[in-house]
Amino acid sequence: MKKLVTLSLILFTLGCQKTDMDIDYSLPTPEGLVHWDILKVEGEHSVSLNDTLFLDVYCPRTTSCDYISQLLPNEHGNRILIKAFGNSRKNSPCLMFAFPQVLPYEFVPKNRGHFSLDFIKKDHTIIRFDVNVY
Repeated sequence: MKKLVTLSLILFTLGCQKTDMDIDYSLPTPEGLVHWDILKVEGEHSVSLNDTLFLDVYCPRTTSCDYISQLLPNEHGNRILIKAFGNSRKNSPCLMFAFPQVLPYEFVPKNRGHFSLDFIKKDHTIIRFDVNVY
């Protein structure tokens, strides 16, 4: 009987845990903007509690009229989903090449532990940036 109760508890616990497929990756798209791609993320991988961790998020641009204006987070405990949003200026003179735009992302942890900052690319793949908070 003990084995049956233990097995039932284990199956119930495993059934209640969220998997990557259960997490809603959709964030509301700000008006007039589109989900933009992300090339890479750079910065430190550790921070003290209540300090600010500054990351550089690189977004591609095809012309000088492309601009990325927002990095929006969606928190799921110690996992934070982040999308970049931007657009292209219309009716403006543009250079037909441009360097990637670098956006600052600030992470201020509220508790200690391991955090996964998941930057969601346009094709819905993820650039995972792990941070340890001590």
